[in-house]
Amino acid sequence: MDIETGQQYIKDIEFNFIELPKFNKTPNKLDSIIDQWVYFIKNAENLDIVPENVNDEGLKSAYQEADKHNWTQADLEAYDYVFMREQDERGRITKVQKDIARRLISLGTPIEEIVIATALTNEQVEKLYSENKQ
Repeated sequence: MDIETGQQYIKDIEFNFIELPKFNKTPNKLDSIIDQWVYFIKNAENLDIVPENVNDEGLKSAYQEADKHNWTQADLEAYDYVFMREQDERGRITKVQKDIARRLISLGTPIEEIVIATALTNEQVEKLYSENKQ
């Protein structure tokens, strides 16, 4: 905000100052997204479940992340292992898609058909196409 004119320049940012000790709303009384976030900030370490009225994806994600702090070491390691396996599988799938795309490129298949056949993006196929020409 311009101190001299009072004009606010950043329209997409809102500041809310909250005194957490005075915030005493219960989960069924959280009327706004601000109420929901404040409730989360104040109570996250004591919560076992996400309140039913939480619809914001960012807030749901915050609840899930906060919940991890209550997990045992074995739970965390199992979660990390599954996450790494999922990442590995996504990497393998992408590699197979790109291998198929390269084969189709070498056969002279049009880019549009390669995109449909492999589910790669147009940009990804064009990059493979240009790499193949080099």
